[in-house]
Amino acid sequence: MSLIHNPNSMGLGRRREFFRLSPWALWDETDEAGWGDSANTFIVFMDELNAGDNEIGQGAGLSEANRTLTEFGELPGATGSPLTRAFDTECMTMTQACAEVTKSSTWCIVFKLLDFTEDEEGTFLKLSEGDNDFILMLTNNARRIQIRVDAGDSDYTSSAAPVSDVVYVAAQADGVNDVICGWSTSKITKWADIPSAQKATIAGVKGDLSGETYYGSQHYICAYYGTTSNPAYNVTTKIQYIVISKTAFIKA
Repeated sequence: MSLIHNPNSMGLGRRREFFRLSPWALWDETDEAGWGDSANTFIVFMDELNAGDNEIGQGAGLSEANRTLTEFGELPGATGSPLTRAFDTECMTMTQACAEVTKSSTWCIVFKLLDFTEDEEGTFLKLSEGDNDFILMLTNNARRIQIRVDAGDSDYTSSAAPVSDVVYVAAQADGVNDVICGWSTSKITKWADIPSAQKATIAGVKGDLSGETYYGSQHYICAYYGTTSNPAYNVTTKIQYIVISKTAFIKA
């Protein structure tokens, strides 16, 4: 057992710090079953080895059909260590039930990326409330991140994520603070730890999605503003995993 998971082997100061950490902070990022919040949290690893395969995640009380991300086109199979899948001109669709994991007054979304090279506009995630409309979008422009909730727009992060490193992209509503999004080259466990240039908020918008009506389709991952109409602008990156939760697990 590693020391980080054995608090009894630590000194008093380190034990106190260990018990202050959240389960998300302690998660080793290798287990799709998650960190003990499976009732509220959906996790999908991009680990299917064959080109054209869909991905099936775990958690959030979803049936296998509803936790399946379906390819729109044909993505390459997973490669590397840890495994990632390359997204470019193709995207994935989500079921409505999977999208509705965010139907809550609190929610959190995390993408773990590698080689995030997209310099045009693109969308990591779009959850729709109708044709050409949206409930929630996490977008990028020249690798700067933006969160959009209904008609509320944030400013983009003022700095761009690097193109040849691991990048975590996250967005959250905790029911208290304004909706926030941002990126980091290390796991985002506290928003306060991220430099201000790497995060953005929507002033006065708390992001309560509990009363929203989700559309029956058009829930997308890595597509051009949530559509397939202009695949040349789809997000270009490799994805290791995606977390979608109704728990705001990143600390302020």
